[in-house]
Amino acid sequence: MGPLVVGTVWPLPPFPKCPPPLQTECVGPPLSMSLAFFATSARPAQRERFQRALSAQGARLGEIEHSLAGLTEGFQALVSALQEQGLLASHEQPRPPSRAAPARTAPVQREAHSNPLPLPHQDPRLLPPTRYDGNPTRCAGFVMQCELVFASLPQVYGSDHSRITYLISLLTDRALDWATAAWESCMHSTYDDFKTRFLAVFGLPLADEQTSDKLLDIRQGDRPVADYAIEFRTLAERSGWGSPALLACFRQGLNMRIRKELAFRGEKWTLDRFIETAVALDNAARDQHTWTRQPPDRDSPSRGDPEPMQLGHGRLTPAERQRRIQGQLCLYCGTPGHLRLQCPVRPDHQVSKPAGKQ
Repeated sequence: MGPLVVGTVWPLPPFPKCPPPLQTECVGPPLSMSLAFFATSARPAQRERFQRALSAQGARLGEIEHSLAGLTEGFQALVSALQEQGLLASHEQPRPPSRAAPARTAPVQREAHSNPLPLPHQDPRLLPPTRYDGNPTRCAGFVMQCELVFASLPQVYGSDHSRITYLISLLTDRALDWATAAWESCMHSTYDDFKTRFLAVFGLPLADEQTSDKLLDIRQGDRPVADYAIEFRTLAERSGWGSPALLACFRQGLNMRIRKELAFRGEKWTLDRFIETAVALDNAARDQHTWTRQPPDRDSPSRGDPEPMQLGHGRLTPAERQRRIQGQLCLYCGTPGHLRLQCPVRPDHQVSKPAGKQ
């Protein structure tokens, strides 16, 4: 066996040479060719480490893709919440900061831009509730307004803690004093438990017998029928009474003139229709400036007015009565422009004169 000549048995492959220094870029083989050369010429241990590194990088890129998808979804939810609160106009959506992503994430980013996540349905903007000072008459309404905010922004107020802190942030005066004292025990309670405690302290709901007594005692007095109807309907919602009982109670509280006008119409009333007609009659009488203000009605009945008559004839027939009601005619003289209470030809009609004038 002849002598070993260096350079003839194991020649090393020539490395790519860089171009002269005057050139600005280095010309060499592509990266894929270098990797292929390394994979074929490297030792087994080196190839194994190289493959493990590639696998780790691939797993890391997959985690980055998953994180980017979650950030995009959270960003879209934040934009929606800001728009619902009125803090961001719908045409002023900010864009998330862009970063240089690896080559494997480019298809994912292009897909996200071509198919953006749809924004959830946006409810009308709700104004925040008025700050609550502990007034028992406002307690139920305050809690209801807070829960409307919770329902409109479930992604913001989905947890018990966020709901409790939002409600407490709107408290003042003695309501805030109570919340300060109860804060330690409220931190770990559910919203339903906190609401129960809050209503027990400040709600003070009327008992059933108190509501019934108020319904029986309420009267129209000098105020318009519309104001009387609002107070009556508020109590009626709490009472649980049926429509016939409520209709009789509402009729009893009206002033005598409105009651008589409704009685002469002879209709089969429902509660809503009766209240609407009473309000319309009262408004019409006040608009004509001939309404005589009466003191709060007394339970003692006054002398009854005569039944509607046809001038020179007997009482109205049912058909004639219905015709005048539908045509908005006076039930006494049959002419338009006034009610029976203000009929100028009615025998007992008296127009009150201002004091000091004859």
